[in-house]
Amino acid sequence: MISSDNRLILRSIIIYLALFFFSGENLTTAYGQSASGIIHFPVKTAIENKSIFIEAKIENPNVKVQYLRLYYRQKGQSNFQNSDMHEQLDSYIGEIPASDVSPQGVEYFIMLVLRDQTMVTSPATNPYYSPHEITVNASKSSFHEAEQPRPVPKQKTVATAGGANLKTLILSPDPHSRMAVDEIVIAVSLSGDVSSVDLKSVQLYIDDRKFTGQAKISPYMISLVPSNLTAGVHHVRIELSDRSGNRFDDVRWQFSVISNQDNLSQRQSSLIRGSAFAEWKNEKFSDSTVTMQNIGANFSGSYGAINYRGMAFFTSREKPGFQPRNRLLLEAGTSWIGIKFGDTTPLINELMLWGRRVRGIEAYLKLGFFNLEFVQGELNREIEGVPYDVTIDPQTGKKRYFIPNSSTEMFSTTGIYRYGTFKQNIFALRPSFGGGKNFQFGFNVIKVRDDTSSIQHGAQPKDNLVIGPDLLLAFDNHKIELKASAAFSLLANDISNGAITKSEMDSALGEIPFDPSDFEKYFILNTSLLPLDPSKLNSLAYQASFKFNYFNNNINVIYKSVGSEFYSLANNFLRKDIKGFSIYDRVRLYRNQIYLNLGYDQYLESLSYQDDGEDATEPTAYNALNIGVSYYPRARNLPRINLNWKNYDRDNSLDITDTPYAVNYQNKDISLQLGYDIQFLDLNHTLNISYITTNRADGFNQSKNKLANNIHMLSIRTVYEVPLTTVISYASNQNSAAGITDFNYNMFSISADYSLLDRRLNLRGGLNMTSAVGTIMDSLAINGPEKSDYTDYKRTAITLGSSFEINRQHALVFDMSFIDFNDKQNQRYKDSIIRIRYDFRY
Repeated sequence: MISSDNRLILRSIIIYLALFFFSGENLTTAYGQSASGIIHFPVKTAIENKSIFIEAKIENPNVKVQYLRLYYRQKGQSNFQNSDMHEQLDSYIGEIPASDVSPQGVEYFIMLVLRDQTMVTSPATNPYYSPHEITVNASKSSFHEAEQPRPVPKQKTVATAGGANLKTLILSPDPHSRMAVDEIVIAVSLSGDVSSVDLKSVQLYIDDRKFTGQAKISPYMISLVPSNLTAGVHHVRIELSDRSGNRFDDVRWQFSVISNQDNLSQRQSSLIRGSAFAEWKNEKFSDSTVTMQNIGANFSGSYGAINYRGMAFFTSREKPGFQPRNRLLLEAGTSWIGIKFGDTTPLINELMLWGRRVRGIEAYLKLGFFNLEFVQGELNREIEGVPYDVTIDPQTGKKRYFIPNSSTEMFSTTGIYRYGTFKQNIFALRPSFGGGKNFQFGFNVIKVRDDTSSIQHGAQPKDNLVIGPDLLLAFDNHKIELKASAAFSLLANDISNGAITKSEMDSALGEIPFDPSDFEKYFILNTSLLPLDPSKLNSLAYQASFKFNYFNNNINVIYKSVGSEFYSLANNFLRKDIKGFSIYDRVRLYRNQIYLNLGYDQYLESLSYQDDGEDATEPTAYNALNIGVSYYPRARNLPRINLNWKNYDRDNSLDITDTPYAVNYQNKDISLQLGYDIQFLDLNHTLNISYITTNRADGFNQSKNKLANNIHMLSIRTVYEVPLTTVISYASNQNSAAGITDFNYNMFSISADYSLLDRRLNLRGGLNMTSAVGTIMDSLAINGPEKSDYTDYKRTAITLGSSFEINRQHALVFDMSFIDFNDKQNQRYKDSIIRIRYDFRY
C-alpha cells in the first residue's frame, strides 16, 4: 500500500504532466572580523557605460584561497552574474563590464572561498539581500573627464609669453601616426595660465591652410574634426598669443592619412588582431612558497560580414579536484547567424539562465521575424567524492568507518567522507518572433540534469526543467520599453533511483494512460518532486519592467514575484520567496551638471510564511528609500560632489518577547564624496575625499543588535612637470557591533610613477602600511566582562616595478613586493611576491 503522502506526490506528478506534456544586512564595508576576512573599500559612484574595477584584499595573506569571486547585477535585476577576481601583487581585481553599468545603478558583493570550504563575504552579513550599491551617473560629465586617467600624450610643450606659463598637450592624432580619414580628430589640451590666452588669437592650420573657422576653441581645449583631407602626410600648426599680443610657442606636429582603398586593404589584410601574454609568479607566505604560471591570448577580426574572436587562459592552478580555472572560447558569426565554442556566458532569460558559465556550445539564428538561441554543454564538471576507509569488525562483522589516512573512527550511513560533484549538463532553447527593435515574443526551455554515472561517491543528483515566455515592446528607439517574463519550474531533487514505476502510480491513482519511464528522457518523475502541490504555484516566477526616458528623466519600474519552490539550477543566485516592486529615476538638471537619483523598493520576503499556520513565522516587509545628488560643474575651479542617503528597514510584525524569529531593524547609510582639481606650486593636483557611514538600529531596543561602521578616505594625485605622477592615500575604517566586537583598520600608501625613453620605460614604486585591531568582549572572564584582542597586526609592503615597451608589439613587466607582516597574535613573517610578464600584441 502507498501512504497518503505518496498519493499526494503522485497526484502532483499527474498535474505536472497535464500542465507540461499535454498542454502543448549590510554591516561593514572594509572587513577584517576574522583572520581570513575581506578588506574592501566599496565603490560608491560610477559612470554610465564605463567598466567598474573592484579591488579587494585578503586580511591574512597566508590562507589558502580556492577563489575570490565578484557577483554583480543591474539594480532591479533578479539575479547576479559573477566573474573571478584576478590576483595582483597583493590584491585581487574584478571588473563589472560596461554593458552592465546602467543608469538605475549597480549592486555587487564579493565572496571568498578558502581551501577548507570556509566562506567569507563583503558585505559580511546578508550580501545577497543587502549588497554594495553603486550610483551610476551620465557618461558625458566633467567629473568623468577629470577622474578617469587621460591618455598619455606623445608630445608635451611648455610655451611662454610675457612671463605667462602655458602648457599644451597633443591629444590626437598621435605624432607620426597613420589614420583613416574618417577617424581623425585634431585635439590639443591647454593648462597652466590659460586665463592669459587671447582666444581670438588662436589660429589652426593644416598644411598652411587655415581651419580656424571650423575649430572649437575653449580656454581648455582646441579641437577640430577636419573634412576632405587627402591621403598622405599632413602638418598641423596652432598659433596662440596672450592678451597683450605676445606669441606663445607654436604647437606643431604631423600625421599621415591613409586612403580608403589602403584602409580597406589594411583591414582586409589584417584578418586577425589581438594579444597574448605569459606570466610567472612566485609567492612566499609564512613558511610556504607557491609558484604559478599563466598564459593567455585573445584575438578578434573580421572578413567581410563575418566577425570572429577568441580567448584562451591556462594556469598551473588548474586542478582536477576543483571546477575549471582554465578558459577557452572561440566565436564566429554575422548579424544573423553565429556560434560559440568553449566557455560561454549565455544571456537567455533573467529568471532562468543569465550569465552563468557554460562549457559547450552557444548558437543563434536571427532572421527578424523568427529567431532561435541554443545552448548545450556542462555547468559543472565531475569531481569524485572521497569514501571513508572501511574495515570489517571481526567480532560483529559490521563495517567500521575511518577518516581517510587517519585512525579517527566515524559513524556513517553512506560510507562517503566527502561528497563529490556530479557532471551537470544543460540544454537551453529560446525560439522568438520579432527582431527586438519594437517587438519580440520568446519562449524559453532550460533543462539541467546531473549525470548519475559521472561519479561514484555523490548524493542526491538532480533533474530540473524550467519553461516560460518573455515579451518585449519598445517605442521611439527604446525610450519607452516594456518587458515581461514568466517561468515555471520542476525539480526532481533525487534521481538516483530513476523514475517512479507505472505500477506504483496505478496502485495509487488507478490505471493511467502513460508510463513515467517513457518520459524519462525529458524529465525524471519520482517522489522527490518539488513542489509537492503545484496548485499553489510556489514554483512560478514572473516579473515585468517599464522604462520611460523623457523630459530629463530616466524612470524604471520593476515588479517581480518568485515562488518559494522555484528552482533553476542554471541560476543559483535568484532571490526566491519574494514579491514586490522597485522604482528608480535619474533626473538631469541645470544643463546636465546636477543629477538627482531617486529610488524606492517595497518587497515582502519569506512570502510562504504568510499562510503557514504558524504564529512564530511571518513574512518580512522590506522597504528602502534612496536619495542621491551629484554635482559635476563644468568650471574646473569648483568641486565635484556626490551625496547619497539610504534608509531601509525590515519588519515581520512579530514580538521579540514571543518568538526569537522576530525581525525589526532600521539601517541608515550616508556617503559623501568630494573631488577637486587644484593648481598649486605650478602643479596639477586632484584631491578626493570620501566619508561613508552605516548604522543599524534595533526596533526592539536590543543593544546587541546595534551596529555601526565609519569609513574615511583621502587621496591626492599630483602630476609634475617631469613625467612623474604620485598618489598619496589614507583610509580608515571603524566597525562596532553593540560594544561586543570592534574592528579598526587603517591604511596609508604612497606611490610614484616615472616615465623614460619617450614613455616606453615606466618605473613605479610604492609603500603601503596597514594595521588592524579587532577586539571582542569576553563575558565569561574571571574578573567580569573584559575585552580581548582577536586580531592585531601591522603590515608594511614595499612594491617596485617596471614595464618596458620594446616596440609596438612586445612589452615586458616586472613587479616585486616585499612584505613585513607582524601578527601580534601569532608571529612575524617576511613575505615576498615576484612577477614577470611578457605581452605580445599583434
